[in-house]
Amino acid sequence: MRLLAGVAAVLCLSAAAFAAQPQFWQLEGARDFLEGDTDGLSVDSDGRVRLAPAIRPLHDPEAPFVWSLAASGAYLPATQGTHAHGSLRRFGFALMNVAQRGEGAWSTALIWGANVPTATGKALHSVLFETNLDLDSKNTIFGRAEYSARTAEELDLVGSIDDEIAVGRVGVGVARRVAVISGLTGWLGLRGSVALLPGQLEVFYGSRSPLGFTAYLQVRPPRTP
Repeated sequence: MRLLAGVAAVLCLSAAAFAAQPQFWQLEGARDFLEGDTDGLSVDSDGRVRLAPAIRPLHDPEAPFVWSLAASGAYLPATQGTHAHGSLRRFGFALMNVAQRGEGAWSTALIWGANVPTATGKALHSVLFETNLDLDSKNTIFGRAEYSARTAEELDLVGSIDDEIAVGRVGVGVARRVAVISGLTGWLGLRGSVALLPGQLEVFYGSRSPLGFTAYLQVRPPRTP
Protein backbone atom coordinates (compact mmCIF):
# COMPACT_ATOMS: atom_id res chain seq x y z
CA MET A 1 0.00 0.00 0.00
CA ARG A 2 2.81 2.43 0.93
CA LEU A 3 4.49 1.65 -2.41
CA LEU A 4 1.30 2.37 -4.37
CA ALA A 5 0.74 5.61 -2.45
CA GLY A 6 4.29 6.71 -3.17
CA VAL A 7 3.96 5.99 -6.89
CA ALA A 8 0.66 7.93 -7.05
CA ALA A 9 2.24 10.91 -5.29
CA VAL A 10 5.17 10.95 -7.73
CA LEU A 11 2.78 10.83 -10.71
CA CYS A 12 0.72 13.72 -9.33
CA LEU A 13 3.81 15.83 -8.75
CA SER A 14 5.07 15.05 -12.26
CA ALA A 15 1.71 16.04 -13.82
CA ALA A 16 1.60 19.26 -11.82
CA ALA A 17 5.13 20.13 -12.80
CA PHE A 18 4.37 19.45 -16.48
CA ALA A 19 1.17 21.53 -16.37
CA ALA A 20 3.03 24.47 -14.86
CA GLN A 21 5.59 24.68 -17.67
CA PRO A 22 5.56 28.12 -19.37
CA GLN A 23 4.29 28.28 -22.96
CA PHE A 24 5.25 30.91 -25.51
CA TRP A 25 3.62 32.05 -28.74
CA GLN A 26 3.80 35.13 -30.94
CA LEU A 27 0.93 37.27 -32.25
CA GLU A 28 1.47 39.68 -35.13
CA GLY A 29 -1.09 42.31 -36.10
CA ALA A 30 -4.74 42.83 -35.30
CA ARG A 31 -5.96 39.77 -37.25
CA ASP A 32 -4.16 37.33 -34.94
CA PHE A 33 -5.71 38.97 -31.87
CA LEU A 34 -9.20 39.08 -33.37
CA GLU A 35 -9.12 35.33 -33.98
CA GLY A 36 -9.08 34.91 -30.18
CA ASP A 37 -11.26 36.19 -27.35
CA THR A 38 -10.91 39.97 -27.00
CA ASP A 39 -13.76 40.71 -24.61
CA GLY A 40 -13.03 43.97 -22.78
CA LEU A 41 -10.11 44.81 -25.09
CA SER A 42 -9.62 46.82 -28.25
CA VAL A 43 -7.01 46.09 -30.91
CA ASP A 44 -5.85 48.72 -33.39
CA SER A 45 -4.51 48.08 -36.90
CA ASP A 46 -0.93 47.80 -35.58
CA GLY A 47 -1.85 45.09 -33.08
CA ARG A 48 -1.67 47.29 -29.97
CA VAL A 49 -4.01 46.06 -27.23
CA ARG A 50 -5.84 48.48 -24.94
CA LEU A 51 -8.75 48.36 -22.53
CA ALA A 52 -12.03 48.89 -24.38
CA PRO A 53 -15.01 50.94 -23.14
CA ALA A 54 -17.41 48.98 -20.97
CA ILE A 55 -20.27 47.38 -22.90
CA ARG A 56 -23.48 46.23 -21.23
CA PRO A 57 -25.62 43.92 -23.40
CA LEU A 58 -29.32 44.78 -23.26
CA HIS A 59 -30.77 41.91 -25.26
CA ASP A 60 -29.41 38.85 -27.04
CA PRO A 61 -32.00 37.69 -29.59
CA GLU A 62 -31.97 34.19 -31.02
CA ALA A 63 -32.42 35.48 -34.58
CA PRO A 64 -29.70 37.99 -35.57
CA PHE A 65 -31.12 41.41 -36.36
CA VAL A 66 -30.16 45.03 -35.81
CA TRP A 67 -32.27 48.13 -35.11
CA SER A 68 -30.88 51.59 -35.77
CA LEU A 69 -32.40 54.91 -34.73
CA ALA A 70 -31.12 58.37 -35.66
CA ALA A 71 -32.40 61.93 -35.38
CA SER A 72 -30.99 65.28 -36.44
CA GLY A 73 -31.73 68.98 -36.50
CA ALA A 74 -29.93 71.93 -38.07
CA TYR A 75 -30.21 75.57 -39.05
CA LEU A 76 -29.23 76.40 -42.64
CA PRO A 77 -28.55 80.04 -43.53
CA ALA A 78 -29.69 81.46 -46.85
CA THR A 79 -27.53 80.56 -49.84
CA GLN A 80 -27.14 81.73 -53.44
CA GLY A 81 -26.24 79.88 -56.61
CA THR A 82 -27.49 76.60 -58.06
CA HIS A 83 -29.10 75.41 -54.82
CA ALA A 84 -30.25 78.80 -53.59
CA HIS A 85 -32.74 78.88 -50.73
CA GLY A 86 -33.78 81.12 -47.89
CA SER A 87 -32.78 80.43 -44.31
CA LEU A 88 -34.51 77.37 -42.86
CA ARG A 89 -34.48 74.76 -40.13
CA ARG A 90 -34.13 71.11 -41.11
CA PHE A 91 -35.13 68.08 -39.06
CA GLY A 92 -34.71 64.38 -39.71
CA PHE A 93 -35.58 61.02 -38.17
CA ALA A 94 -34.63 57.53 -39.37
CA LEU A 95 -35.60 54.06 -38.16
CA MET A 96 -33.81 51.10 -39.77
CA ASN A 97 -33.85 47.33 -39.29
CA VAL A 98 -31.58 44.62 -40.71
CA ALA A 99 -32.36 40.92 -40.16
CA GLN A 100 -30.28 37.97 -41.35
CA ARG A 101 -32.04 35.59 -43.75
CA GLY A 102 -29.97 32.59 -44.76
CA GLU A 103 -27.19 33.76 -47.08
CA GLY A 104 -28.41 37.37 -47.14
CA ALA A 105 -30.40 39.93 -45.20
CA TRP A 106 -33.70 41.79 -45.17
CA SER A 107 -33.21 45.50 -44.54
CA THR A 108 -35.97 48.08 -44.09
CA ALA A 109 -35.84 51.83 -43.48
CA LEU A 110 -38.40 54.48 -42.59
CA ILE A 111 -37.08 58.03 -42.91
CA TRP A 112 -38.82 61.35 -42.22
CA GLY A 113 -37.51 64.83 -42.85
CA ALA A 114 -38.85 68.36 -42.79
CA ASN A 115 -37.70 71.78 -43.93
CA VAL A 116 -39.13 74.76 -42.05
CA PRO A 117 -38.42 78.03 -43.91
CA THR A 118 -37.78 80.88 -41.51
CA ALA A 119 -39.92 83.22 -43.61
CA THR A 120 -43.13 81.14 -43.36
CA GLY A 121 -42.56 78.87 -40.36
CA LYS A 122 -44.53 76.15 -42.20
CA ALA A 123 -43.03 72.66 -42.30
CA LEU A 124 -42.55 70.88 -45.65
CA HIS A 125 -42.53 67.17 -44.88
CA SER A 126 -40.88 64.25 -46.70
CA VAL A 127 -41.30 60.55 -45.93
CA LEU A 128 -39.41 57.59 -47.40
CA PHE A 129 -40.05 53.86 -46.92
CA GLU A 130 -37.59 51.43 -48.45
CA THR A 131 -37.07 47.68 -48.16
CA ASN A 132 -34.44 45.36 -49.63
CA LEU A 133 -34.66 41.53 -49.51
CA ASP A 134 -31.86 39.13 -50.46
CA LEU A 135 -33.53 36.02 -51.91
CA ASP A 136 -30.14 34.27 -51.88
CA SER A 137 -26.49 35.21 -52.39
CA LYS A 138 -27.11 36.24 -56.02
CA ASN A 139 -30.62 37.71 -56.24
CA THR A 140 -32.20 40.72 -54.52
CA ILE A 141 -35.57 42.43 -54.78
CA PHE A 142 -36.33 45.90 -53.45
CA GLY A 143 -39.11 48.45 -53.20
CA ARG A 144 -39.38 52.13 -52.42
CA ALA A 145 -42.21 54.59 -51.69
CA GLU A 146 -41.71 58.29 -51.07
CA TYR A 147 -43.73 61.42 -50.44
CA SER A 148 -42.42 64.95 -50.53
CA ALA A 149 -43.86 68.45 -50.16
CA ARG A 150 -42.03 71.15 -52.05
CA THR A 151 -42.57 74.75 -53.07
CA ALA A 152 -43.05 75.82 -56.67
CA GLU A 153 -39.86 77.85 -56.34
CA GLU A 154 -37.84 74.76 -55.33
CA LEU A 155 -39.21 72.85 -58.33
CA ASP A 156 -38.55 75.83 -60.62
CA LEU A 157 -42.17 75.82 -61.81
CA VAL A 158 -44.14 78.85 -62.97
CA GLY A 159 -47.80 79.34 -63.79
CA SER A 160 -51.12 78.96 -62.00
CA ILE A 161 -49.99 76.45 -59.39
CA ASP A 162 -50.05 76.37 -55.62
CA ASP A 163 -47.14 77.64 -53.58
CA GLU A 164 -46.85 74.19 -51.94
CA ILE A 165 -46.96 70.98 -53.99
CA ALA A 166 -47.06 67.36 -52.76
CA VAL A 167 -45.59 64.66 -55.00
CA GLY A 168 -44.97 60.94 -54.54
CA ARG A 169 -43.29 58.00 -56.21
CA VAL A 170 -43.49 54.21 -55.89
CA GLY A 171 -40.92 51.86 -57.37
CA VAL A 172 -39.80 48.23 -57.38
CA GLY A 173 -36.74 46.51 -58.76
CA VAL A 174 -34.56 43.43 -58.95
CA ALA A 175 -30.79 42.96 -58.94
CA ARG A 176 -28.64 39.94 -59.76
CA ARG A 177 -24.98 39.32 -59.04
CA VAL A 178 -23.24 38.66 -62.35
CA ALA A 179 -19.52 38.66 -61.48
CA VAL A 180 -17.02 38.39 -58.63
CA ILE A 181 -13.49 39.72 -59.23
CA SER A 182 -10.90 40.10 -56.44
CA GLY A 183 -13.59 40.49 -53.82
CA LEU A 184 -15.53 43.05 -55.87
CA THR A 185 -19.02 42.02 -56.98
CA GLY A 186 -20.81 43.21 -60.09
CA TRP A 187 -24.61 43.54 -60.01
CA LEU A 188 -27.04 44.05 -62.89
CA GLY A 189 -30.30 45.70 -61.89
CA LEU A 190 -33.68 46.74 -63.30
CA ARG A 191 -35.98 49.26 -61.65
CA GLY A 192 -39.40 50.60 -62.53
CA SER A 193 -41.31 53.44 -60.91
CA VAL A 194 -44.48 55.49 -61.20
CA ALA A 195 -44.78 59.09 -60.04
CA LEU A 196 -47.91 60.35 -58.28
CA LEU A 197 -48.51 64.01 -59.19
CA PRO A 198 -51.30 66.50 -58.49
CA GLY A 199 -53.49 67.56 -61.41
CA GLN A 200 -51.89 70.98 -61.70
CA LEU A 201 -48.57 69.38 -62.71
CA GLU A 202 -50.06 67.33 -65.56
CA VAL A 203 -49.41 70.16 -67.99
CA PHE A 204 -45.68 69.98 -67.21
CA TYR A 205 -45.26 66.17 -67.34
CA GLY A 206 -48.03 65.14 -69.74
CA SER A 207 -49.52 62.78 -67.15
CA ARG A 208 -50.38 62.56 -63.46
CA SER A 209 -48.59 59.21 -63.24
CA PRO A 210 -45.52 59.23 -65.51
CA LEU A 211 -43.57 55.97 -65.63
CA GLY A 212 -39.82 55.51 -65.36
CA PHE A 213 -37.49 52.56 -66.04
CA THR A 214 -33.82 52.19 -65.24
CA ALA A 215 -31.21 49.54 -66.01
CA TYR A 216 -27.88 49.80 -64.21
CA LEU A 217 -24.61 48.02 -63.48
CA GLN A 218 -23.26 48.36 -59.94
CA VAL A 219 -19.87 47.41 -58.46
CA ARG A 220 -19.83 46.73 -54.70
CA PRO A 221 -16.74 46.53 -52.48
CA PRO A 222 -16.03 43.44 -50.36
CA ARG A 223 -18.16 43.09 -47.26
CA THR A 224 -16.51 43.98 -43.97
CA PRO A 225 -16.24 40.86 -41.78
